[in-house]
Amino acid sequence: MLGKGYRPDLVSYSALIDGLCKHRRIDEAQQIFYEMPKQGLRPDVVTYSALIDGLCKVENLNEAIKLFKHMIENGHVPDMITYTTLMEGLCKKGPHQEPITLLHEILKNGLTLDL
Repeated sequence: MLGKGYRPDLVSYSALIDGLCKHRRIDEAQQIFYEMPKQGLRPDVVTYSALIDGLCKVENLNEAIKLFKHMIENGHVPDMITYTTLMEGLCKKGPHQEPITLLHEILKNGLTLDL
């Protein structure tokens, strides 16, 4: 797109990242995600959620949790989709403390899960 003089916007980047994640091309999705700020674009909750979902689907939960924390540190408030995606990934991993901690955070923020 850039080579043809088109400048992709946030929606274009988010759609591309989501599509790559759906095809399990996580490395490419991450590369594009981290390129966004260089293009003057700031990922939003939709962009973060798409990449977190992709990371959970390939069972890279440590990276998904790290990205989730990065999202919050950058001032984004997780929505129901973000929480549900991460919770599903953590629960599939097995019984651990992370899903319980996340559930407490969800309830504290007045949200409900869509599992």
